[in-house]
Amino acid sequence: MALWQDGEIVSHGDRTAAIRLARAYARWGALGLPGTGAFRLEVHRAGAAPSGTDRLWIEPRGATVLAWRLRPDIGNWQALAGADAADHR
Repeated sequence: MALWQDGEIVSHGDRTAAIRLARAYARWGALGLPGTGAFRLEVHRAGAAPSGTDRLWIEPRGATVLAWRLRPDIGNWQALAGADAADHR
């Protein structure tokens, strides 16, 4: 298991998960997509979660849903990243 905490990757167990997370984040950044600081995290009950949009990503987690909302000051991330990024949502 690996997570991003205070600007660093923290892994538990072997380094496999940390390497996978670092590579995935590098691919995300290479597309010009916003960094982790560009999002607000909301937690909702599964039945009361909002629908995803081009500025809101939904991640079901059993009885709850994580909603990753792009901050309003970020602007149009698709225009920043180019057409290729829109295909990777």
